[in-house]
Amino acid sequence: MAKRNLKYIECYTDNLHIFFGLFLKISFATFAINFVLSVFLVPPKYFLGEAHVFPVDAVSVSSVILSEILYWRRIKKILDAKDPSDSREGEG
Repeated sequence: MAKRNLKYIECYTDNLHIFFGLFLKISFATFAINFVLSVFLVPPKYFLGEAHVFPVDAVSVSSVILSEILYWRRIKKILDAKDPSDSREGEG
């Protein structure tokens, strides 16, 4: 199990450009969705933030969390493709 965790950490640091790309895409999408909801769909009396449906802080935090989840799944897929026999190491 410890070897597998070390492989994940190595793969994380080797593929930071993937995380950066995912983060940019997700950030743009969440801000765009928040803008569309604020301008076209939701009346201002239902806004949770001052000028938008969701506060900017909530959009930023959700972008980071979603990016990290998708990045973790991507890294897991990369590692499983490299060494499929290692994926069953800890299952006994």
